[in-house]
Amino acid sequence: MKALFTIFALLFSVNVFSQVSDTYEKALQSYNKNDVESAYIYLKNALQQSPNHLPSKILMGKTLFSKGFARDALIEFEESIAAGADENIVVVDLAKIHLYLGDESAIFNLKDASLNQKNKFELALIKATTAFNTNNDKLAEQFYLDALAINALSPRALQSIAYFYLFTKQSSKAETYIQQLIAINENDQRTLHLQGQLEKSKNNNAEALIYFKKAFDIAPQDPLIQRTLASAYLAVNQLENAKSIVESIIEQTPDDPFALLLYGKLIDSSDTMLDEDVFSQINQKLSLLPDEIKSERAELSFVMALATYMSGNYQQAVTELESYLIKNRKDVNAIGILADAYIKMNQSFKALNLLDKNQSIIKNNLTLNILLCDLYIESPRNFKCELLLDEISKIHKPNNPNIVFARIKALLKRGKNKEALQLFEGLFANQLDPISVYTAIDIYRENDMLNKALDKVNTLIERLPNESQAHIIKAEILIAKTQYQEAITILNNLLAHDSASYSARKNKAIALINTGQYSQAENILSRLIETDNKDASLHTLMGQALLAQDLHERALRALNLSKSLTEDDTYASELLVQVYKRMGEKEKAISELDALLRNRFLFTPYIEEKAKLLIESNDYPKAANELRVLFGLWTKDLNKLLRLAKLQVAANDVNGALKSLSTAEQLAINKAPVLVEMIQVYLLQEDVASAESSLKELQATGIESPVLLLLEGEIAAIEGKIEKAHKAYKAAYSMNNTYVIAAIKLYQLAQKGFKGKEFEAIVSKAIESETTPILISNLLADYYLQQNRIEEALSLYKTLDQESYKNQSIVLNNIATLYLEKLDNIMQAKYYADKALKKAPNSAEIIDTKGWILVKEGRLEEGLTYLRQAYTLLSDDAQIQYHLAYTLHKLSRIDEAKNMILEALNNPNVTLVANKIKELNEDLQAVKGEN
Repeated sequence: MKALFTIFALLFSVNVFSQVSDTYEKALQSYNKNDVESAYIYLKNALQQSPNHLPSKILMGKTLFSKGFARDALIEFEESIAAGADENIVVVDLAKIHLYLGDESAIFNLKDASLNQKNKFELALIKATTAFNTNNDKLAEQFYLDALAINALSPRALQSIAYFYLFTKQSSKAETYIQQLIAINENDQRTLHLQGQLEKSKNNNAEALIYFKKAFDIAPQDPLIQRTLASAYLAVNQLENAKSIVESIIEQTPDDPFALLLYGKLIDSSDTMLDEDVFSQINQKLSLLPDEIKSERAELSFVMALATYMSGNYQQAVTELESYLIKNRKDVNAIGILADAYIKMNQSFKALNLLDKNQSIIKNNLTLNILLCDLYIESPRNFKCELLLDEISKIHKPNNPNIVFARIKALLKRGKNKEALQLFEGLFANQLDPISVYTAIDIYRENDMLNKALDKVNTLIERLPNESQAHIIKAEILIAKTQYQEAITILNNLLAHDSASYSARKNKAIALINTGQYSQAENILSRLIETDNKDASLHTLMGQALLAQDLHERALRALNLSKSLTEDDTYASELLVQVYKRMGEKEKAISELDALLRNRFLFTPYIEEKAKLLIESNDYPKAANELRVLFGLWTKDLNKLLRLAKLQVAANDVNGALKSLSTAEQLAINKAPVLVEMIQVYLLQEDVASAESSLKELQATGIESPVLLLLEGEIAAIEGKIEKAHKAYKAAYSMNNTYVIAAIKLYQLAQKGFKGKEFEAIVSKAIESETTPILISNLLADYYLQQNRIEEALSLYKTLDQESYKNQSIVLNNIATLYLEKLDNIMQAKYYADKALKKAPNSAEIIDTKGWILVKEGRLEEGLTYLRQAYTLLSDDAQIQYHLAYTLHKLSRIDEAKNMILEALNNPNVTLVANKIKELNEDLQAVKGEN
């Protein structure tokens, strides 16, 4: 279940629920009657009462789309998914909106891993249509075949692929599917229409017309059939018949372009003249540009540009300087000022391009060359700085401090920290001037020689105690050394004398973030951004502080703004990956990682993170590809190979995992951990012989471990030797009563009716010990419940009602269900359901329990609100579907109840409530609907 926003908990206020429920249900009934305007008004009111009411948001999306507001609808659906709505409810609408908006890539990016079969089918058809519309016939064919693989007898899928093959001139393939359609229903209008199209593709116009007329007789209002029949009449020169149909279409839909085109053909064929022009004239709007006012003196133009620059109007200065340089391209001063104006407008790349293309003109200007070198350093072309320095060293003295310092910066940027250190210490190590000292500090910091850097800055502070920049650098070094509180003390002292100090405030925000004081950091950063909203690093820090507070939407905006302000903000991109992960936007996280990998090719943390996300997205082939790259990079690292093997198993790449483990085995001195992993992989393959061989190798080492006993049990279980498996699991648990996996294995056997009493005895004794994990008690309670030993189950569940227990909300929900269904105690059921809701307000199962309790109390409208919410979060749950159908039936909303019970009947996971669903369906079939 996806996480919902914190405010979602407010939905469960009784007053809000009752108001929203009434308004939402009115909206739904209006929508079902195609009264979209009334539905819209009701939904606006519902969302004012509770802005995050998911059923209302989703219905608002559908309503807005019906009204033609596709982008607004898209926002509602995307926000609903982000808030935890079940994708099954909205994915088809999402795809249709993207199709409507012409956003094909968004349609192809919709994943079906979490969808039920029905929606996988619908999405495949929409993707097929999209691929066909974008002339990607191969992809379209694959999607059509995917749809048929899900439902081979669907007339819609068969018709769609038949049309596709006809349009792509593959008549024989089309005919195969048309024959299947005839076998299903030879009198279906679309099947008849397809038969006509097939004859038409063979140039049998007369035979085609027969089929089109049959289709028209069955469905005279079908626009596709109307147009095709009119065209067919035209093809056999039956002009009056064609004209009659076309005029009928135009009367119904005056702006139908297809009908107008046919009408034009008819007019042309009958040699008559139109009273009015068939095509309206296109009025072209001409952009009238004013004449340019050109100064007759270039010097005056430059002075005017310089004055504009000095006044701070950089945009206008850029315009004037660019114009001036067209005629005076060798003016070095103008080039320099234009470059600086670009930089002040955060367009460093333009400054770089300007200076780069004018190198021959600025070659004698050391200042501009050093600037160009700095710009190279901050760009992907940082290697060019050193080449430039080699060139200007031929003109200027190579030991010129500016050139040397620039060379040191270039070396540092390219990660050649030791070379930079050697160059510096060879020339400037003993220099005490501030520039040399500051350079020394930079070099020591880049070489992680933080203590040396700290010594240098302390020396500087002793000589220049009022040098605020030195104190700020000292604070930065202390932050790097994780001495945050000392850094904050220094920064607070600086701010006491200069409360506006930009660097002091920024560094204090960094220190506060690292000490978990996120809201204080956020306050400082907010004020800094008001002062300078062009500093990308501020927005990155803000994103970090907001992410730490789970304010995902705001963090997303801050980090995207940071990226828009700078060409390369790796940390912002890394944080964006984390934001997208928290929001459940795996595809966007992967896209961000791809962008990072373009800049840091083969950087293993990014590749590993991408592989994990692909595994979570069930995209196993791509995940396996990424993991194969990691194998090539990790072949010499034992621990990483073990980690890799686990990821490969998760990606269904068992052969890859075995390869990684074999390589790890060659590296390992202690082979036991590798062999354990290898046995588990063999068990996945059900390769008992290899698993037994590796287990014997492990046992021969004399190691005694519950893990080995568990593996022995797993091998026996695969061989069907249940008694032997049980004995091994029991021995493993007896060796270590905190070994939860062994207890789970015993529980699973007990569930199947094998030695349940023995399981009960073993676990009952174990839970007397304080060291036994609480989950063991949970297993025993579940076992009691399965055995219908209600009082014992209830008593044990209540001992698990502990704040520290991660499954507390599930336990509370089980207690509520027991009181409701088994003990007929609604008051206690309500108490525990409400307590569970406080712990897990976004759990569909718990929301369903709460709603069902209200229904059982006779509070049908209130209960319906909760059940709607549960369905929105988990639409494929048969029990929720049954509860909804039952409630709608009790409210005499028979048609809605019938639709919902039909969903439940078609649910493949219906077993737990199958009988109740069948009984309710029989009751509903006996009742006449509202219409």
